[in-house]
Amino acid sequence: PDLQCRDLPKIAEDVYLFVGRRIREERKARGLTMEELASAAGMNTSFLHYIETGKKKSSLRMVHALARALGLDMESLFRGMPSASAPEEASMRKMTSILRDADAKTKRRAIGILKALVRGG
Repeated sequence: PDLQCRDLPKIAEDVYLFVGRRIREERKARGLTMEELASAAGMNTSFLHYIETGKKKSSLRMVHALARALGLDMESLFRGMPSASAPEEASMRKMTSILRDADAKTKRRAIGILKALVRGG
């Protein structure tokens, strides 16, 4: 599909969410704490948390520092990133990202709201 300029903010948001999720997966796979990875990459822990959850945007320099601290090259970090032509997948990733840190009660309420929207929509 032909991408329009108006699509770029959404595509960028999807990239940040994907990269954050990949960094978290790789950090956990290596048994690193957020503190350990943040220190190795030269950033503070709260900024790493925001990157992992997609709540803050990071420069390519910072993503590269995180990749190096994880022992990855940039290609490996971005491997598996869905194409911009998969909006349904992007929507699912965004919902997952939003609910990832929610408590069980909030997750149940969100599922109930989604079911009502789908039935009524």
